[in-house]
Amino acid sequence: MLPRLRPCPYPPSAPTPRLPDEHGDREGPHPGLTLTPHRHDPDLAPRTPALSPTATITLHRTTAGTLAGHASGSRHQWAETCLTLAGFTTDQYGTHQLPLTDASQAREALHQLRQSAQDLDVAVVLSEQPFLGDVADRIARTLPGRWTVTVTAHPDPHAQNGLLEWVWASGPSEGALHGALTRRPSATAHLRRDSADTWLTLVHDVWHGHYVVGAMLPGPDEIDTVISEGPACVTAPTIDAIAAAGRGRLLPDYAAKLQRGQLAAAEEDLRWAQESYEPGEILEPFDPALAGALARFRSQAPRLITHVRRRQARQLSEHEAAFLDAFEATLESDGQNDTVAMSLWLTEGDQLLELARNPDRPTLAPPAATRPVPGPTPTLSAARSR
Repeated sequence: MLPRLRPCPYPPSAPTPRLPDEHGDREGPHPGLTLTPHRHDPDLAPRTPALSPTATITLHRTTAGTLAGHASGSRHQWAETCLTLAGFTTDQYGTHQLPLTDASQAREALHQLRQSAQDLDVAVVLSEQPFLGDVADRIARTLPGRWTVTVTAHPDPHAQNGLLEWVWASGPSEGALHGALTRRPSATAHLRRDSADTWLTLVHDVWHGHYVVGAMLPGPDEIDTVISEGPACVTAPTIDAIAAAGRGRLLPDYAAKLQRGQLAAAEEDLRWAQESYEPGEILEPFDPALAGALARFRSQAPRLITHVRRRQARQLSEHEAAFLDAFEATLESDGQNDTVAMSLWLTEGDQLLELARNPDRPTLAPPAATRPVPGPTPTLSAARSR
């Protein structure tokens, strides 16, 4: 039987690697892997075209010395069965791996894979593109901070629908990442910063021949603070170029959009609390809505203070520096007692938000002699619903 020719998304000038057939094709760079002859090969005898397979196994060489396999198509279960029968192991995210350290075992496994794939009418393609996890690792090494990389397989043609709901859309067109995911890639790579709710997704857009990195909605603690339009996705044809674009454009835009959303949410909470309650008319335990707003402020305040200190294009005035130090110290020393934090938020939260909103110009008035504290006889005023 002659090897089946399959449509390839890569340029016809580049031979497409595939698994060997029984005619003894030339071996490729790994045992048992060969190059598929071109359609114009004079040694290729005419044959009746086969029907398009309903499942595909795409293999990638990895820097870890393995073959990574992804199943896709309407009958992807058959493709996954082929990989299992051939001895591939599966991680929790659905990527199948075969070690290549033992040449004879690898050859036997690939022979088994070819036989099973032929029996079940599953196409097998060895991609010349780098494994997506290796690409994501290279990108992560160029980004500031510590990042965790995972690769998720999407064997089902509709598996990306859940992921689409988390894309932080950038503009009316929803961005390049949204478009790449709608073309149903068989795998996506995810980069998460360990110290912050930063989630980026990497896709190789086969049809356009480039990589796409875009932002996903932040974690649960931040999902209510994002504004409608997210940071713009970045695209590039090479790994170095996409890493540079992610570091130089996407991450700064991500931080700016998230900061803007956090400020908007903090301002909304503070306006609501100030309109609904008087500082001297608040009893403990606090109304649940008010307690929730205070908890959000306490989680946001350290980041706002860090933002002001980091973004100052000019020298902080002595009063501004003292204000930030005192604000920070009060929150840190308050412990589980929210009374002082509540007073600080309602009376001086405006000044912190103003500094965070306009970090490059002075905004604070001279310090008051004393800071108001909650009054001893609280009576809740009518609060509007959150």
